[in-house]
Amino acid sequence: MASVSWSSPVVSTSSTTHLAILSRAGLLTAEKAGRNIIYRAIPQSVREMTDYLLAGCGS
Repeated sequence: MASVSWSSPVVSTSSTTHLAILSRAGLLTAEKAGRNIIYRAIPQSVREMTDYLLAGCGS
């Protein structure tokens, strides 16, 4: 597992905001670990979203 904060040029507060939005959308889980939050993708949810987008967003 890679650390997003070390591999991304995005500012920390921006990445935290984006990850929180993805978590609320059901695409990630969020687990508090001390001062950090560990985000993990939910593969089935990501797959369903990808399928939806590839199918033309329901059109």
